[in-house]
Amino acid sequence: MKRIFTLIALAANVVIASATDYTDALQVNVNGNTSTQSATISLNRQDNGSYAFVLKNFVLTSGGQQMGIGTIEVDNVAGTDVNGVTTLVANQTVPIQEGDIASPSGMWIGPSMLGSVPVKLIAEQRGEKLYAVIDIDMQSTLQQTIKVTFGNGGYQIGNSGFEDFHSENGINEPNHWHSFASCTGAFAGFVSGTAHTFVSDVVRPGTTGSHSVMVTSTQIFGITANGTITTGRMSAGAISPDDPANHAETDMSSTATDSNGDPFYAEMNGLPDSLAVWVKFTQGTPDASHPYATVNAVITDGTYYQDPEDKTYNNKLARAANNTIASNGSKWQRVCVPFNGYDNPSTPKAILVTLSTNADPGTGSLDTLYVDDLSLIYNQDITVKGISIQGQALAVADTMDYASTAASVISTDDIVVDTNAPKVFKSLETTADGAVAYITVASTDLQTFKTYVVNLKGAVTGIESVDGSAATTKTIYNLQGQRVGTMVPGQVYIINGNGRAVKVLKK
Repeated sequence: MKRIFTLIALAANVVIASATDYTDALQVNVNGNTSTQSATISLNRQDNGSYAFVLKNFVLTSGGQQMGIGTIEVDNVAGTDVNGVTTLVANQTVPIQEGDIASPSGMWIGPSMLGSVPVKLIAEQRGEKLYAVIDIDMQSTLQQTIKVTFGNGGYQIGNSGFEDFHSENGINEPNHWHSFASCTGAFAGFVSGTAHTFVSDVVRPGTTGSHSVMVTSTQIFGITANGTITTGRMSAGAISPDDPANHAETDMSSTATDSNGDPFYAEMNGLPDSLAVWVKFTQGTPDASHPYATVNAVITDGTYYQDPEDKTYNNKLARAANNTIASNGSKWQRVCVPFNGYDNPSTPKAILVTLSTNADPGTGSLDTLYVDDLSLIYNQDITVKGISIQGQALAVADTMDYASTAASVISTDDIVVDTNAPKVFKSLETTADGAVAYITVASTDLQTFKTYVVNLKGAVTGIESVDGSAATTKTIYNLQGQRVGTMVPGQVYIINGNGRAVKVLKK
């Protein structure tokens, strides 16, 4: 008996040892209202190759009040390993368990009040980081739909809502973003002590946040120093404003960090279609010759890059730029800029985003640029045998019919999702009148996650018999869709017979 208990204890220790805990920021969106907290997710690879995914001690925060929900555990999560990235997908109804710490609201309401809830999960484990998006449907119990985002994943820029700030040399800079307070360069000492960034409670219409960043220009030695923020690091390397020694730079090989511990670069693991940002621009003194603010974003392979450029850089993968952001009466406006790609097969690794109070260095007056809710947008399109189904019936429903011909052979290779949405899981099943395709598609940043069902009437998915001898009245097609009179041994054909089509192998 003692030996049995010893074996059980050893087995438990093996399970615990194989589990990995990830602690990161957890953003919770409840019916459009967001809050952020720290959370821990445990990921455990199971013997059958699937994963156990555990979100520990989940808490809902609303109006300053906290409600302890409990621990959400999803077992048998399918995992796919590609190029060092494990993608996890699950769509299950699971019971909520007790948390293993004291609930901030006095009790964990999940086990006693909520029961089992539908959970949709998609996640990426990359190196030492985990990024996950979880949809929890609590409409039947709390009248709430909850969207949980854990970590970042390198598809959006951290603190893009400009809610969180840190002190850099006594000046407020937004977390994950930088300005002159943390700059480098020969003339850094002349500009680093002057504030160009401020915490602001002037926010764009419809936001769920309470802050934006206010960026201002200043006068130094009678020269206008444009207000600028960047995901990289500012360099003040020359007196002349238009000298490229004055620039924003990014280099993932750099180990330098700001006072908040953030590096002077932003990771990027995808290729977005466009960049959207809300801005409110006011010129202190209108300047008809230099009336525009600017936003510029460049995706690179992670090696050194600077904006403005001082030479030709061949490490760029895509760029989005708008150098004509007008004041428009100093009203909030949403600026959306498409990315244009370069002929570069490299893997995206970093993005340098720069916003400035003027498109021309050293110009304008004492200007102000408010920036709020920047986002990277990923679009997608689905085609079956070259025909688009996204934007048709799937725009309003999860199920649609695709009218294939009786001689059509369908494989998962015929279901294509564009290259900007690579998170695709496809399967086919044979039905009485053809086949059905199940297509789970996630946007590159995992924020949209949906499974589509496409009925492929008349399609054939696999060999169902040898010779097709069961068909009494039959029409024979080769795999090119051409009708033939006889079959050649060793070849595969489509046979219409008995009111249905089958794919057969001729003996």
